[in-house]
Amino acid sequence: MSKRIIESYKNKLANEEGFTVKHGAPLRIALCYPNTHAIGMANLGLHTMYELFNKIPEVSCERVFLPDDFEMHEYEKSRTPLLSLETQTPIKNFDVVAFSISFETDYLNMARMLQLSQIPVWAKDRNHFHPLIVMGGAASFLNPEPIADFTDIIAVYILAFFAITWLANQLMSIYRRLRVDIEHEDALAEEAKKRIED
Repeated sequence: MSKRIIESYKNKLANEEGFTVKHGAPLRIALCYPNTHAIGMANLGLHTMYELFNKIPEVSCERVFLPDDFEMHEYEKSRTPLLSLETQTPIKNFDVVAFSISFETDYLNMARMLQLSQIPVWAKDRNHFHPLIVMGGAASFLNPEPIADFTDIIAVYILAFFAITWLANQLMSIYRRLRVDIEHEDALAEEAKKRIED
């Protein structure tokens, strides 16, 4: 992992106020803006989604931007997978990668970010080990067809929040059921072990 990229991200965070870092949340969302940090930070939709996701107790949302020229050179040179801004975590390790796309001209940047992330660009090439790829934003209701084959879910405009929130709640429900099942299995195993020892 490139130290220069991490330093660049930490410098950007040092000049920001109000960013959120949540550790231990069971559902992690990488909120991607397919353009540079300077352009993405002027997008009110991105700020709104970031705040709304982080208000959900079980969700941790971090931002991801298209690297600027210096960072892009470092990514290509070091082969570092694309990282989140807040904790410099590879976005391929998140549960959901949600793109907020305002302009059709950023469609190519979405594909580039997936490539940098080492996540297969085409949905047909991904499996359950890869994060779920969601696309929302103004471009989602103007003309999402060019990137339909890149995404798992296209959420139209404001419905993006509700769709991803619904998905987050569904995933949390599954997670809770699995956790209860595992705890139950552990309790049964412990009980069986005690019986054997007695």
